[in-house]
Amino acid sequence: MKIENILKNYDSGFELDIPSLELKGNVIGILGHIGSGKTSLLKTLSKLNNGSYTRSDNDYFYMVEFDKLPRSKVSLVSNVFESIKPNFNRVRFNSLLDIFKIDREDITSELSDGQKKILSFILTISIESEILLLDEPFSKIDPYNRKNMINTIIEVSKNYKHIIIASHEIGNLQRLINYAVLIKDGKIINSSSIEKIEKDFPNIKEWYRENYKD
Repeated sequence: MKIENILKNYDSGFELDIPSLELKGNVIGILGHIGSGKTSLLKTLSKLNNGSYTRSDNDYFYMVEFDKLPRSKVSLVSNVFESIKPNFNRVRFNSLLDIFKIDREDITSELSDGQKKILSFILTISIESEILLLDEPFSKIDPYNRKNMINTIIEVSKNYKHIIIASHEIGNLQRLINYAVLIKDGKIINSSSIEKIEKDFPNIKEWYRENYKD
């Protein structure tokens, strides 16, 4: 799938300018340093900012932001999502609450930041849109739950046309993504399949370092 003419300008002078973005594979990593344009790209695709791109018929869903969760019981939050998102998978949601040990009676405002991030991930991964956009999903997550998140993404990925993951934590992605895209200063500087990267480099970190030189 190809998305064209992606553009978003900021008052600070930063510009997201991507003439063409080709998405290959089922799970795609958008990689880059902090401030490179990863979040801007995902929010532009999901129409959460006033950026633009050549429209397609695909249904994008941007990761639920953990600091914007309604203050309520987890069970009630899920009911709201189910009422507004017809593609909400209740069975998956309940199963993931058990896996990640979040109680349905917990109050969202009383959860730790890490627990809120996990709940946001569970809500997001329970939405079966065509294209799922995960923005830094592993940030502030302990290694045990990070492993569970990666396993969950692998398990459910077949239900999506694409899952796009933006992250600066490169090491978490090698066994997860099929295709990697490097973004720097709002522009795509390289992209490759993981299969080709593993042929040419010891690991994805080395490919990242080689291509991200100043």
